[in-house]
Amino acid sequence: MFELPVTLIGGYLGSGKTTYINHRLKHAGGVRYVVLVNDFGELNIDEQLIESRDGQTIALTNGCACCSISDDLANAFEEVERVSDQADWVLLEASGVANLIRLKSQLQNLPGFDLRNTLTLVDATRIRALVRDKYVGRHVSVQVKQADHIQLSRLDLISDVEQAELEVWLAQFEVSVSDDSKPDFVADLPRLDDVDDLGRLNHWLAGQSPEVRRIKGFVELKGEASPGYLVQWVEGEWSVTPSSVVPERTGLVRISSTSSSSK
Repeated sequence: MFELPVTLIGGYLGSGKTTYINHRLKHAGGVRYVVLVNDFGELNIDEQLIESRDGQTIALTNGCACCSISDDLANAFEEVERVSDQADWVLLEASGVANLIRLKSQLQNLPGFDLRNTLTLVDATRIRALVRDKYVGRHVSVQVKQADHIQLSRLDLISDVEQAELEVWLAQFEVSVSDDSKPDFVADLPRLDDVDDLGRLNHWLAGQSPEVRRIKGFVELKGEASPGYLVQWVEGEWSVTPSSVVPERTGLVRISSTSSSSK
């Protein structure tokens, strides 16, 4: 069974979701994202990153892909399942008026996908006005409360004092606040210079830090009979499968919740 982690990205209209996703695509750092969005036009992907377009899918040169969900979430994830061996992480952009409670419930019932976190983008210049609005206030409040953490956008338009006051006000929602564009997980390409047999490889895999969430890739081991091995590691459990074919791209991608040093 495949398993792909999912980040659900919410936020009211104009909160900065598109800017955030573009940043993630341009700075993928070896992670092959599959981004599910309602509208490609809003993403405005850098043309230099686009490798090809095929109907409802855009393939990027860094191994990432964007797919239109066309209001059919289940079908979109079925499409992702077909390419699960070519992906490391799914970013699902909810529409500005989406019900995050319903989306989280749907995601938690999709076999093979693991909802790791929910991020809500918050426009620092108008979040308080939106929460007070008699028409959308309750909806916006739910978007914030349902997040594992929130990220503030448009901070360049408010002062440091206003930002501090805003963060105090946001404490009522009991979610962690981030004011930068750092990802909630990072990726690196670990060097395996001294790993040349299965024993050393398994020892290296067993010694990963608690921050590591996923390791995936293909390695060559000079001390073994098989020319290569497919490595799949998910939070402390792993498999190393021999292969008679060595792909052009070898090496491992390691995804961690915070930056960790190579071992």
